[in-house]
Amino acid sequence: MLIGKNLCRPQNRDIAALSASHHPGQHSAHRSQHPFNMIWISGESDTPGHHYRVIRPIAAARSLGLEAQWIKPESVFEHINAIKRSHLLIIWRARWSSAISTAITTARESGAKIIFDVDDLMFAPEIARVSVVDGIRSQGLTEEEVRIIYSEIRQTMDHADLCIAPTEELATHMRRAGKPALVIPNTFDSPTRSVSRTARFSFDETRQDSLVRIGYASGSRTHQKDFALCADAVADSLSRHPECRLVLFRSYDHNQSILEISEFPRLCELQSQIEWRLSVTLEDLPHEIARFDINLAPLEAGNVFCEAKSELKFFEASLCRVPTIASPTGPFGRAISNGKSGLLASTPREWEDCLELLISSHKTRNRLGMVANCHVQWAFGPERLRHEISSLVSLSEDRSNLYRHFPFVAAARSHQLNVPPCIPDYEKVYSKSTHLEARATVMVTLFNYKSFVIEALESALAQTARPLDLVIVDDCSTDGSLETALSWSRANSDSFNRLMVVQTAENSGLGSARNLGFAIAETEWVMILDADNRLRPQCIERCLENATSSASFVYPTIQCFGAHSHLMSNLEWNPLRLIGGNYVDAMAMVARSAWAATGGYDTTRTGWEDYDLWCKLASLGLWGNWVPGEPLAEYRAHEESMMNTTMMQADKVASIICHLQDRHPWLNILSPNTHSST
Repeated sequence: MLIGKNLCRPQNRDIAALSASHHPGQHSAHRSQHPFNMIWISGESDTPGHHYRVIRPIAAARSLGLEAQWIKPESVFEHINAIKRSHLLIIWRARWSSAISTAITTARESGAKIIFDVDDLMFAPEIARVSVVDGIRSQGLTEEEVRIIYSEIRQTMDHADLCIAPTEELATHMRRAGKPALVIPNTFDSPTRSVSRTARFSFDETRQDSLVRIGYASGSRTHQKDFALCADAVADSLSRHPECRLVLFRSYDHNQSILEISEFPRLCELQSQIEWRLSVTLEDLPHEIARFDINLAPLEAGNVFCEAKSELKFFEASLCRVPTIASPTGPFGRAISNGKSGLLASTPREWEDCLELLISSHKTRNRLGMVANCHVQWAFGPERLRHEISSLVSLSEDRSNLYRHFPFVAAARSHQLNVPPCIPDYEKVYSKSTHLEARATVMVTLFNYKSFVIEALESALAQTARPLDLVIVDDCSTDGSLETALSWSRANSDSFNRLMVVQTAENSGLGSARNLGFAIAETEWVMILDADNRLRPQCIERCLENATSSASFVYPTIQCFGAHSHLMSNLEWNPLRLIGGNYVDAMAMVARSAWAATGGYDTTRTGWEDYDLWCKLASLGLWGNWVPGEPLAEYRAHEESMMNTTMMQADKVASIICHLQDRHPWLNILSPNTHSST
């Protein structure tokens, strides 16, 4: 009801609860005889929002070893014993009723905490006016009907111990109502990430036209006034560019268009350039978005109801590498770095200019889509959701934890970086792909190592883990390194799931080159391999075995060879060790989402970019797993290595240390000798 979610219709799954076999939770419970148990009551289980706010959080909780299930309000009485065993009762979008009252009373008497969740500003009866909530008019409701609904949802919220919401704007309204509130964003899940990647490649491979598709994926007929913000600009663009199409959707029963274009006369004159599609399930949504070249996300900026809406239209398009033009609401304004990961438009002229820029430049569309894809991996991904659920459980376990964990949790929640990773311009030199899916990419950064690079590439080829992707980033080598790597790639491409060779537009430095490699990679994990080093055959396989759901990076023990023969990266992860110096080499396997969470590698040319990355991950509370046992990688110690050339300049070392300690004030670097090389 007044949901305003996506173009999708939910799957018909009439189940009272989701359940599966669980193992004891990783968190101590206040009733120690039971694993930590979370129960959601879903007030609208037949809507797409149910997946974002109930199904996906349950999956995150279970991945942490917690027990989690959901029930409908009408099923409360038959599940009363389960509610008695719960530690957290989370109520999403449920109106006050005798069932909700019973559930809250039962859970609280058993010592559970009550959490209220809602994803629209529907607990403020005073805004239930057509002038504010356009969906009242377009859905054929009356203001009084909606006011009653909002009042009953507010009554449920008033009985909660804590509130959660997908946007800071909603959380602020909750706090104004006297409730403590935290932000847990709407997120995508791993299957959606995978399907989005496959859908985009599939469409690109089979595409038979050169049309430019401008997509508007509204989920319900509640956004007429929102679309009016860009309607004339879209009409102008269609008129100027006959190759453009506006993609709109009809309900799956063919009876009703989601956007009523009769309210936009200029569009009615351009019917031949409107491409109608049928609404789909949430699972199939990526296949529709992947057909877009430009994604529209207009909302009435300044409208209190619209300002509280989440960023899902941005991150769902970004997963398909489709650039978005959005209104500068608070959530969109924070999620989108204007001109880097998307475009923001306030006025009709700005909408027109943004559309013209993207329609006329395929390169700009690709670049914005790629950067957006990087940025959303952590900010709206399943790894972020697991992190948030874990923090929520820690906060709820007992009162002392509330105060002990609050500074960390608050810092982690506020660290949704607004600046995406810095990615240099580049040219694709070679590419071959099976379009299947691998878990890991070996990413080789290359600058003037013609004599070594084949050894590095052969070590990637020798990996026992399959399927495997390989990305080679040449940072404008001048010694023929690119030609050597390209010749090898053409000869060995059939051995990889995907192999791509790119070259930066100009020499950009190690941090930028690595950022480009991560941006091009499409797998969950990326193994960093500099062109003068080597991996032993089982390296990727063993690292993946240790890539648990709690790990953001995995690193093996490394054997030095050449001028030195000591071991590196041979200690378990302990962020306190970083205070005095680095002890984890760059040769590690990093989750792409964790890289995105940090904003990517520092692009200042220091030679210690890996140390800076570990410090940023530690500051976020993200964890690393060390792979015990024999060395799985080899570091070449030689006169030309970056470590050796840097260490020869004492003044440069001092400058680098000052730079790092300015970025991370908690550091107190003891000696350059403790640093690993990159």
